[in-house]
Amino acid sequence: MPVLKSKLFSYEARRRRWRIEYDEGKVREEALREVIDDHLLVQEALGRRYFERDPKLRHMLHRYKVGILADHFRRKLIAPQVRLKEGEVKEHYRKNIDKYLSPARFRLSVIRVASREEAEGLREELLAGADFSYLARERSLDRSGKRGGSLGWVSERELTQRVRDLIRKLKPGEISPVVQDGSRYAIFKLEEVKEGAPIPFEKVKEEVKRDLWRKKFSQLLGEYLGKLREMAKIVVDERALQKLEKEFRVQE
Repeated sequence: MPVLKSKLFSYEARRRRWRIEYDEGKVREEALREVIDDHLLVQEALGRRYFERDPKLRHMLHRYKVGILADHFRRKLIAPQVRLKEGEVKEHYRKNIDKYLSPARFRLSVIRVASREEAEGLREELLAGADFSYLARERSLDRSGKRGGSLGWVSERELTQRVRDLIRKLKPGEISPVVQDGSRYAIFKLEEVKEGAPIPFEKVKEEVKRDLWRKKFSQLLGEYLGKLREMAKIVVDERALQKLEKEFRVQE
């Protein structure tokens, strides 16, 4: 019973975290009562013909049924047909090796200050030949200022998307434009780059298998749906489509 499992999990989590004891028997009774109450309410709703009298409710119920049946069909008919061979998995790894690389690493230095105006002024000094480490020690609010702004080697995964995109455009020795980094304004200097290297197959084997499984599943499902479309007589209700487009403001 999903309700019971959910409740027991919740109570057990509270017991472990806050040492709040609970009576498993009472939890079972509570879960059973909720299930019975839900069924009673559904029976009452059906008896009052809510689904027949309310078009929106009827449409929601239909979509819910369609979603469940379609998902069940995918899992019961399509998924079991997916077969993976060791050779296929290795070949997928080889052909998509760029997806299975260790993250690139950058040796960076940074100056962080409170305002964009100050940062832009410092950048102009740097471009004019000022020493980065000296300005970092004198002006940077970052803890790295004591080390002349040096952050050492940083994985690209440790950087925000905005900073990562900025660093990727630099060559070693170049100074970045000013970028807002949290509550500060930063200037980065790229010292050195170590690009990601392929991760050994055995370490990413399960990830490769999942990727290949999803690919083959999608292909099989697409082929099956293609056959169904060929056999089916599909008629589009233009009036219903126009109403739907209007409702969701679909525009070309």
